[in-house]
Amino acid sequence: MRNLIIIPFTLLLISCTSQNKDMNNSGEQKADTIFITYFQHSVDSDVAITCDKIASIQKDHLENDYNSYFEYGMIPLVIDTFIVNSEYIEKIDSLLQLREKIETFNDDKRMLVSIKRHNGKNDELCIGNFLAPKVYYNNEPYIIADELIFILRYKSGYYRWNDPNLFQELNNHKEIKKELEEQLIVDDEFRKEKEKILLNQAIE
Repeated sequence: MRNLIIIPFTLLLISCTSQNKDMNNSGEQKADTIFITYFQHSVDSDVAITCDKIASIQKDHLENDYNSYFEYGMIPLVIDTFIVNSEYIEKIDSLLQLREKIETFNDDKRMLVSIKRHNGKNDELCIGNFLAPKVYYNNEPYIIADELIFILRYKSGYYRWNDPNLFQELNNHKEIKKELEEQLIVDDEFRKEKEKILLNQAIE
C-alpha cells in the first residue's frame, strides 16, 4: 500500500516540476518566438502612429503584402524580422520581467514586438519614438531596462536606419555605436545614388 501511494505522488511531483520549468518568474509561459515590425525612424506621418496601426501592418506582412510600404519603390518604410535564437529569446523574456508600471503617456509608436508563448498566447510590446524605455506592454504603460531596448533594436536592424546618437542605450555599447555610425555613412551614400538614378529615370 505504501508503494502505491508513493508512486502516484512521485509522478505528480515530476509533472508539476516540468510545468514550472516552462514558466518565467512572473508566472507567464516562456516565449517561443519573437516577431518584430517597425517603421524607419525617419518616416514622416501626419498623425501619430499607434500600436494598432503597426499590428495591422504586421498582419499584412505575414500574408506577404509589402507593396504599400515602400518608398521610391525600393526603400522599405516598414521592416520586420523574427528572433528565434533561444539564448536571445530567454534574455529578452528575462529582462521583460523587470518592467515597472508607470503612468500613461503619449508617444509616436515605431516598433511592435509580438511574443509568442508556449501556451499559444501572444503578448505585445509597443516601443515609441523618443520616450523609450517607456513602453506599452499589452496596452499597459511600463518602463523597461535600457538593455532590453538595445537588444530589440539591435537584433531587428532598427539602428541601421537612424543616427546612433539619438539613442541613449547605445552609450553602453560604444564599439557597436561606432560600427553603426560608419555603416550609416555607407548606407546614406547608397541611398543618395539610388535616388539620383530614379530621379534621372523620371526626367527621361
